[in-house]
Amino acid sequence: VLGWFSSCAELMRASTLAKYLGYTAFMDAEEAAAKSERDSDLTGQRYGKSAMMLVIGLVFSSLSPVILIFGFIYFATCRVMYGYLLNFAEPRRADVGGEFWVQAVKQVHAGLVLYVLLMLGILSAHGAGPLILALPTLPVALHAWYQFDRRYLWRSLPLESVAEADEMAAEGVLEDSKADPLAFTQPECSAEEGHLGLRRLTAAAAALRQFSGVGDDPEQTM
Repeated sequence: VLGWFSSCAELMRASTLAKYLGYTAFMDAEEAAAKSERDSDLTGQRYGKSAMMLVIGLVFSSLSPVILIFGFIYFATCRVMYGYLLNFAEPRRADVGGEFWVQAVKQVHAGLVLYVLLMLGILSAHGAGPLILALPTLPVALHAWYQFDRRYLWRSLPLESVAEADEMAAEGVLEDSKADPLAFTQPECSAEEGHLGLRRLTAAAAALRQFSGVGDDPEQTM
């Protein structure tokens, strides 16, 4: 439950405001704003916190299924809060190529192994039969963890895929916009009219501005 309030508290951006007020004593307002935003990158912290919450929900879901309800509310709250912050409040962050995402998935895999060990311990208290039936799940979970950690290629494309893309580009199959790696736009960030995700985020931003009493003047948001 405290996770809900901590996620909502990020809307106030208290740490960024404190840094901005501190920096204004030594530099001009524009430079202080840029430096306070640069020193307040919470991407890795958010990934780690979300992975921990997901693992907690998975590990204890069989023992206490009601925890799934609280986990759903937490992630639904984070979706709204972070969706607003990333699109309307915070500046664009540097793209690290999915490093945080891959590390979060690895942590979830480790949580699944922990879940299997917990359930094996519980089943062992009910006799050797249930334990023997569930024991094969442990090597399966370990193998899946190993496959993703050691054999999943995500930093670079396989050589076959690179050669195939070069052949398609040479034959003119790929359009220039698709062949240019800098031309990609994430669908959720598309400015096309009628995009459902963008309409939802815009509506959420308008509702938050109306609730906080902030007008459309960007100087009022500082």
